[in-house]
Amino acid sequence: MSIPDVNLVAVLVTTVLSFVVGYLWYGPIFGKAWMENKGLTEKDITDGGSSMGYTLITSIIGMYLLGVFVAWSQAMTWMEGATTGLLMATLVGTFDFHTVVYDKTKGINNRFKDWLLHLGYVAVYLAIAGAIYAVGKKSI
Repeated sequence: MSIPDVNLVAVLVTTVLSFVVGYLWYGPIFGKAWMENKGLTEKDITDGGSSMGYTLITSIIGMYLLGVFVAWSQAMTWMEGATTGLLMATLVGTFDFHTVVYDKTKGINNRFKDWLLHLGYVAVYLAIAGAIYAVGKKSI
């Protein structure tokens, strides 16, 4: 099985999309609940920009891999692409479950809420990104 060609413009677009969805998800939509659950303050958030470089790199890699998965799945419609994105979100969520198990800094309920909140974010942006890849293949 060879690695399919992935539209690099789509990789950049979906990477930006992941940041936009993250801004909305952890800002106006669920920002207060997320900060309360994590025990963060506004100052903690404004001082946390140093992780953005790491987030950018991992987003580019993740979006490239999603493009490969969408190509392998032969998704041609937005719904097939979104389904492929949700499948990848399930995989990410399964492997990310360690945050619930190993984070000893807070009670199990808070850790589980963190995981569900993050999984929701991942599911939303990967579903949208998967749809973009599938629909974008028609124009390539």
